[in-house]
Amino acid sequence: MIAQMKKKYILIQLCAVLILLVLPTLTVSSSGQMSAIFSFSFFSLVQLFLALILDAEWRIFLKPQEVPARKNFFSVILNHLQWTSITIGLLMFTYAAITVLSLFLPQLLSHSEQNLQNISPGITNILFLIINVFCASYYEEVIYRQTVPESLLSFTKNKYIKILFELLTLMLFALGHLYLGIAAVANAFICGIFLRLCRIKTGSVSSGTAAHLIYNMTLFIFILLS
Repeated sequence: MIAQMKKKYILIQLCAVLILLVLPTLTVSSSGQMSAIFSFSFFSLVQLFLALILDAEWRIFLKPQEVPARKNFFSVILNHLQWTSITIGLLMFTYAAITVLSLFLPQLLSHSEQNLQNISPGITNILFLIINVFCASYYEEVIYRQTVPESLLSFTKNKYIKILFELLTLMLFALGHLYLGIAAVANAFICGIFLRLCRIKTGSVSSGTAAHLIYNMTLFIFILLS
């Protein structure tokens, strides 16, 4: 009885997340003023609040009850550091590969980055950039690497349907970047695979958030210095 109520709650929450948080990202038509990321953003605080609630809820109430394997504290930390490093490397390699490919297919490139190239941010702007990027990274890891895929997987044991659900989540994440161009969609899809793998291997979104944050910050710094 409790298990059935739990699945019903997961289904209701999943539908709410998809309708209110995921599907609206598919209708964004432009990147807007990207320079706004260097200033205070109430939207980022909302993202952080929602991510904290969904992450805590999943960890405490919704994740499958499994017998935890005994792990040494240092081995857990080492595992997180290892997968954070591996994921960062894979994300950087993906970006480099997509960038090189875009040189031969210029129509795939997005011109949204040009909005940042003439900006000379101060210390306060950089601080807001870090906060906004962290909030967005944590939010996306909670939504696309934990809440949506784990909720979908909880409804089936069929491995083929599980693969389908994983691909569906990857497509939703990738298409949410369509306003940045086709290259960004391809980049997000491939990066989404590595970030999801990081979540599976570590059992939490912390390592993926760290990798996502470092990756995004590196790209912003690269664009600003170019």
